Amino acid sequence: MKHFIHIILLSLLWPALSFAQQPFTPGNIVVYRIGNGATAMDGTVTQVYLDEYTTSGTLVQSIPLPTTGSRIAMSTLNTAGLISLSANGQYLLVPGVDLPVGAGLTAAQIPCSVGVMDFNGNLKSVTTFTLDNFNTISAAVSNNGTNLWFTMSSDGVSYATAGSSVFTKIQQPAGPSASSLGIADGQLYLSQASGSPQLAKIGAGLPVTPNQSLTALPGMADPNDNHCKQFAFADLDAGIPGNDVLYIAS
Repeated sequence: MKHFIHIILLSLLWPALSFAQQPFTPGNIVVYRIGNGATAMDGTVTQVYLDEYTTSGTLVQSIPLPTTGSRIAMSTLNTAGLISLSANGQYLLVPGVDLPVGAGLTAAQIPCSVGVMDFNGNLKSVTTFTLDNFNTISAAVSNNGTNLWFTMSSDGVSYATAGSSVFTKIQQPAGPSASSLGIADGQLYLSQASGSPQLAKIGAGLPVTPNQSLTALPGMADPNDNHCKQFAFADLDAGIPGNDVLYIAS
């Protein structure tokens, strides 16, 4: 049975400490998996698991996300579940929907959630939001596990703090929908599934107020039919200060 997955490589900023509960291992890969592999997925809300693998493909552990209380589940009808590692390397940001398994996404207002998971695989917080116009949360990022930025499937980018259901829309799309977010060198970035710019800075630094402008990255081709999904910056050349390589999943 097919699984829908999104992947994040764990940062080496997580220290190698010993706990009674098995922590994540720095350098391993975490997969956001929708479904258990046995039950056919029919577009309704399905349980989500975080699977940790070594880089050689060995499964280390599988963590089921909550399906009661403040839930983090997902429907396979949505392009969502784009997990990320916080900029300080301490937390995984895990988006989903706060609905029971088996529910359909038929109401215009959809309760969504963002989980903040710590080094030990424990949910530090689950923050829930009710979004309008059939929106769901595509991706979420944070600099420190408290400040949250998230993209909505058709309504731009918003800011909130963990534990608060109140959010501020900081960027409204002119037409294309937001796809994913990232933080690099203290700057918030947005990718778009279609339209222009394909990849852009949002405001300056890590903005929290409305009406932020988009600044396209220089030197990037921006064809009419572009589909920029997840992206990652990397510092691979010691001779060049800061990040010098950009990876894009298209």
